Amino acid sequence: MSVLAMNSAISFRQPVLPWSVAAADERRFRRILRATLGVALALALVLPWLPRPKIERLQAQPLPPPMARLLLDRPTPPPQAAKPPEPARPEAATPAARPQAPAPV
Repeated sequence: MSVLAMNSAISFRQPVLPWSVAAADERRFRRILRATLGVALALALVLPWLPRPKIERLQAQPLPPPMARLLLDRPTPPPQAAKPPEPARPEAATPAARPQAPAPV
Protein backbone atom coordinates (compact mmCIF):
# COMPACT_ATOMS: atom_id res chain seq x y z
CA MET A 1 0.00 0.00 0.00
CA SER A 2 1.20 3.39 -0.73
CA VAL A 3 1.53 6.17 1.83
CA LEU A 4 -1.15 8.14 0.04
CA ALA A 5 -3.65 5.32 0.38
CA MET A 6 -2.95 4.94 4.12
CA ASN A 7 -3.45 8.65 4.81
CA SER A 8 -6.73 8.84 2.97
CA ALA A 9 -8.53 6.43 5.27
CA ILE A 10 -12.20 7.14 5.63
CA SER A 11 -13.29 8.52 8.99
CA PHE A 12 -16.91 8.27 9.99
CA ARG A 13 -16.51 10.72 12.85
CA GLN A 14 -17.89 14.19 12.48
CA PRO A 15 -15.23 16.84 12.84
CA VAL A 16 -16.04 18.51 16.16
CA LEU A 17 -13.94 21.10 17.94
CA PRO A 18 -13.52 20.67 21.71
CA TRP A 19 -15.06 24.06 22.46
CA SER A 20 -18.05 23.70 20.17
CA VAL A 21 -21.46 23.00 21.74
CA ALA A 22 -23.18 19.80 20.75
CA ALA A 23 -26.96 19.50 21.03
CA ALA A 24 -26.73 16.02 22.53
CA ASP A 25 -24.39 17.25 25.26
CA GLU A 26 -26.76 20.11 26.10
CA ARG A 27 -29.75 17.73 26.32
CA ARG A 28 -27.81 15.36 28.57
CA PHE A 29 -26.66 18.25 30.80
CA ARG A 30 -30.19 19.63 31.16
CA ARG A 31 -31.60 16.16 31.94
CA ILE A 32 -28.98 15.61 34.67
CA LEU A 33 -29.52 19.15 36.02
CA ARG A 34 -33.30 18.66 36.25
CA ALA A 35 -32.90 15.31 38.02
CA THR A 36 -30.37 16.70 40.50
CA LEU A 37 -32.42 19.80 41.26
CA GLY A 38 -35.56 17.68 41.63
CA VAL A 39 -33.92 15.41 44.19
CA ALA A 40 -32.45 18.37 46.10
CA LEU A 41 -35.81 20.18 46.13
CA ALA A 42 -37.63 17.05 47.31
CA LEU A 43 -35.15 16.60 50.15
CA ALA A 44 -35.39 20.28 51.09
CA LEU A 45 -39.18 20.03 51.29
CA VAL A 46 -39.35 16.71 53.16
CA LEU A 47 -36.52 16.94 55.69
CA PRO A 48 -37.97 19.74 57.87
CA TRP A 49 -41.08 17.63 58.60
CA LEU A 50 -39.31 14.40 59.48
CA PRO A 51 -39.51 13.58 63.20
CA ARG A 52 -36.32 14.06 65.16
CA PRO A 53 -35.49 12.14 68.32
CA LYS A 54 -35.53 14.20 71.50
CA ILE A 55 -32.26 14.16 73.40
CA GLU A 56 -33.01 14.08 77.08
CA ARG A 57 -30.24 15.48 79.20
CA LEU A 58 -30.96 15.01 82.85
CA GLN A 59 -27.45 15.73 83.98
CA ALA A 60 -24.43 17.35 82.42
CA GLN A 61 -22.08 15.00 80.68
CA PRO A 62 -18.60 14.92 82.19
CA LEU A 63 -15.85 16.53 80.21
CA PRO A 64 -12.80 14.53 79.27
CA PRO A 65 -9.81 15.50 81.46
CA PRO A 66 -7.83 17.30 78.73
CA MET A 67 -10.83 19.46 77.83
CA ALA A 68 -11.60 20.21 81.47
CA ARG A 69 -8.00 21.24 82.03
CA LEU A 70 -8.17 23.62 79.09
CA LEU A 71 -11.37 25.20 80.34
CA LEU A 72 -10.50 25.44 84.01
CA ASP A 73 -6.79 26.34 83.96
CA ARG A 74 -6.93 29.70 82.28
CA PRO A 75 -3.84 31.82 82.75
CA THR A 76 -4.50 34.90 84.80
CA PRO A 77 -3.56 38.12 83.05
CA PRO A 78 -0.65 40.01 84.62
CA PRO A 79 -1.79 42.79 86.94
CA GLN A 80 -1.70 46.15 85.30
CA ALA A 81 0.60 48.67 86.87
CA ALA A 82 -1.31 51.43 88.58
CA LYS A 83 -0.79 54.70 86.80
CA PRO A 84 0.33 57.51 89.08
CA PRO A 85 -2.09 60.40 89.01
CA GLU A 86 -1.05 63.04 86.57
CA PRO A 87 0.10 66.28 88.20
CA ALA A 88 -2.27 69.12 87.73
CA ARG A 89 -1.13 71.26 84.85
CA PRO A 90 -1.09 74.97 85.38
CA GLU A 91 -3.40 76.87 83.13
CA ALA A 92 -1.74 77.07 79.81
CA ALA A 93 -0.85 80.65 79.15
CA THR A 94 -2.49 81.99 76.09
CA PRO A 95 0.02 82.42 73.34
CA ALA A 96 1.34 85.93 73.06
CA ALA A 97 -0.85 87.97 70.87
CA ARG A 98 0.70 88.69 67.56
CA PRO A 99 1.52 92.29 67.01
CA GLN A 100 -0.97 93.81 64.69
CA ALA A 101 0.25 95.09 61.40
CA PRO A 102 0.14 98.87 61.07
CA ALA A 103 -2.89 100.17 59.29
CA PRO A 104 -2.21 101.20 55.72
CA VAL A 105 -1.97 104.95 55.18
